[in-house]
Amino acid sequence: RRKFFAFYLVCISKTSIFVLESINVVPMACLHPLKIKNRNGEYMDVPCGRCYGCLNKKRVTLTTLTKIEGMKHKFIMFITLTYAPEYLPTCTAKIHRSRNGEHSLRIRYTSPRMIKYYQTDKCASIDVESNRHYVLEEFLKPFVNEAFKLPNRGEFGILWRRDVVNFNKRLRYYINQYNSKNNRHETPYRFLFVGEYGPKRFRPHYHAVLFLEDVDIATQMSTFVAKAWKYGRIDVQLSEGGNCAKYVAGYVASNSYSPALLRFSWSKPFALHSIRFGQSPDEEAYQDCESLEYSR
Repeated sequence: RRKFFAFYLVCISKTSIFVLESINVVPMACLHPLKIKNRNGEYMDVPCGRCYGCLNKKRVTLTTLTKIEGMKHKFIMFITLTYAPEYLPTCTAKIHRSRNGEHSLRIRYTSPRMIKYYQTDKCASIDVESNRHYVLEEFLKPFVNEAFKLPNRGEFGILWRRDVVNFNKRLRYYINQYNSKNNRHETPYRFLFVGEYGPKRFRPHYHAVLFLEDVDIATQMSTFVAKAWKYGRIDVQLSEGGNCAKYVAGYVASNSYSPALLRFSWSKPFALHSIRFGQSPDEEAYQDCESLEYSR
């Protein structure tokens, strides 16, 4: 355990040096820190995780990990997944007043796929002020204008993490199916998925970066992606030894000024990546760890 802990510290220190040398953006401090009480009864400030400063810090971290991961692979695939109107995960938001005079914003699923999966149309209930103008300005204003084109008034699209997870499973299935038919070995790949909303119409879509070594799989990735994603348009680009960090740098912090309704746990942008993404053991760090001496 001591040996592993020392190796972990060496890796972290070298990664920190890499961050300072390779990224020009310095992570910002939290703009709206929260106060919590620790076990000793003392109050301390913790990041909120929602403001621009926190999102910028996440962006820097994810960009660094993406750079490190890209250095270890030969082929990098850039993929964009969008929704057709009939498959778009949608919700409605309506103001509800209880008997005691309290107001809440009730969110309900309207997408048949989501209602079938959850076995209900109830999504969330948000306590709001009684001022209708406040609710329209803070939550519903971006969704009632003409720019946000949906079949029914009051509907808005949201990100659905389940679609990305199932897409990744189907993609692995079709790749393994191709390998088995051609008597090939299993082709592993590393991935990074980022879900975000469009800047104007707030339409949900996903970006993916795949890292792999097999040239045959890389050249046929468009076919595999088209089979795995049936919900809309796709875009697949191949970059051999390219810098993929800039591709995902702006996605994490791009929604820091998005409507409040798209920043809850059930609707906020997210990032999914492989286990130990960008954190595989460094040979030099391992050698430094091997040279250390320990005493009981």
